[in-house]
Amino acid sequence: MIKKFFITQIILVSVFMFFSSHLACSMSVEKTEELFISGNSFYEKGEYNKAINEYEKILDMGSKSGILYYNLANAYYRSGNTGKAIINYIRAKRLSPRDSDILANYRHVSSTFSGMKLRTEGIWKWKNLKNYYEDFTIDELLIIFSASQTTAFIFIFLAIRFRYFFWKFFIIALVCLFFAAGNSAIAFDKIKNMTREAVIIPREAAIHYGPSDSTTVFFKMREGMETVIIGDKDAWFKIQRPDGKTGWIQKSNLEIV
Repeated sequence: MIKKFFITQIILVSVFMFFSSHLACSMSVEKTEELFISGNSFYEKGEYNKAINEYEKILDMGSKSGILYYNLANAYYRSGNTGKAIINYIRAKRLSPRDSDILANYRHVSSTFSGMKLRTEGIWKWKNLKNYYEDFTIDELLIIFSASQTTAFIFIFLAIRFRYFFWKFFIIALVCLFFAAGNSAIAFDKIKNMTREAVIIPREAAIHYGPSDSTTVFFKMREGMETVIIGDKDAWFKIQRPDGKTGWIQKSNLEIV
């Protein structure tokens, strides 16, 4: 009887926790939708700072999407904050890399920095591979990797099981493994680049020869320009400009994407 009662308690507690978490999740979704609609309303009225505030509340709640970052980027751009706009367009692209509106607005805003668009470095130089790299999210690349790897193992099993078709199945398995390895390398390269990409925040930032204000200013970069972090020391980042020039910038002048 005690055991049954104890089990009943566990069941009741589990049911209560399930419905509590479900209710909390529902309330969170409703709050997110409410803030999103409110942000859109402020945007349509031209109250861009209020729209930004509503969208960022959603991000603070842990909700992220390409559409949310896109709307936030538009609001920042309309408010005159080009740096923040570029950052959020890039974040939107990462989550929705094939969205034509996101790509169009990002290209429009970044086109004001002629010759300063971030270049993707690494081993993937061919045009087709670069397009493939850009058009998929990391999650999609990892799913393709898992599917290719699983398919390869299936064909390896079939090659062992049906010796008559051994070479046919084995070659297909090798192709799948090669494809899986390629996807894995692309995903790894993309993750590595994500942690190094940054955007200039102030209207103009001085890039020094060394990590100190006392060193000579090498060149300057404008708000919204993209760069790559290649090192850091104390309150300074060492960055590389798209044309290959390197220098040191104060960390407060950059925001990592």
